[in-house]
Amino acid sequence: MAESFSKSAWTYTRLLKRSCESLLGISAGIMADGELNDQEIKYLDTWLSDNHELTSTWPGEVIYSCIKAILTDNKITEDEREHLKQTLSDLIGGTLQETGAASGASTSLPVDDIDSIKLRIIYSASPVTFSTARAMPVSLPLPREAAKPSPE
Repeated sequence: MAESFSKSAWTYTRLLKRSCESLLGISAGIMADGELNDQEIKYLDTWLSDNHELTSTWPGEVIYSCIKAILTDNKITEDEREHLKQTLSDLIGGTLQETGAASGASTSLPVDDIDSIKLRIIYSASPVTFSTARAMPVSLPLPREAAKPSPE
């Protein structure tokens, strides 16, 4: 069971990363001419709706929340269009006109550059239960000495 869970988690992570890379590629393609029309905004909205798992993670959540705010009143103003253009340009590392590069402005995800993540460990006398993306609980019993608070 643990091996199956591990494979599922690995597959989900790989697909999520691939979807993020696809979204950045789509954004780069849309912004290649430095213009953003109504059809492109609606396409991004449709694509993100079809790939809903991205709307709760970076960069999908940034683009999705911006698009939803724009489409709330069914009218796309020039200020809203410019804001989304700037957001997309920032995410992909600039447009073709700004960089002069046809590709390669964003060859890796910014999450690939993380060296370490610092976690604050909170000790508990009871077993700790973690919930995964697939809602499969994993319980880990804590050793007796971990129940004692550590001095900081």
